[in-house]
This record gives sequence, structure tokens and C-alpha cells, in this order.
Amino acid sequence: MGMFDSVYLKIKCPYCGEKSMMEAQTKDLDCELEKWKRGDFVGDDGLVYLDCVTECRSKKCLRPKDFGNLGEFFNVRVFLNKGIVSGNYKVI
Repeated sequence: MGMFDSVYLKIKCPYCGEKSMMEAQTKDLDCELEKWKRGDFVGDDGLVYLDCVTECRSKKCLRPKDFGNLGEFFNVRVFLNKGIVSGNYKVI
């Protein structure tokens, strides 16, 4: 994916249903490997949400080591409130 920024939120996996802290990677910001969490101000340039990709790493979603031990990937839209990470998201 190259350079990106990360938002860390508790997200419910659409595949296994487990809710856990996940890293949601986005290219909608400055792509400087910044790390954000709920309540952080990411900037007020009119963004209402961030489109992100994340991965569920629960035991239910992990693939066998033969396949690199990757989890299930899915997209989320993380919503901002006046430039602040709200903690709300939608699986897209």
C-alpha cells in the first residue's frame, strides 16, 4: 500500500463478528505514517470521513501459516466530527 496513515479503533469484523482494536489504514490524509485514535484531531480541511482498509486478526479469521497467516481484509469508512476522529465507522 506504500505510505499511509493509521486510525486505531475498536471495529467489529463482518466475517467472524469479533470486536477488537484494529488498525485502519487510509490514504485520505497526508500519508506520513501518522497514528490516530478516537478523539484525535486529524485536521479540519472539510473531510467528513476517511476511507480505510483494515484486517481482522482473530483466530477465526486467520489463514493457515501456509498462506502467510493473514486475516480477513475489509473496508471501513471512519467518520470525523469537525476534523476529530469520532469513533464511529461503517463497513463498506
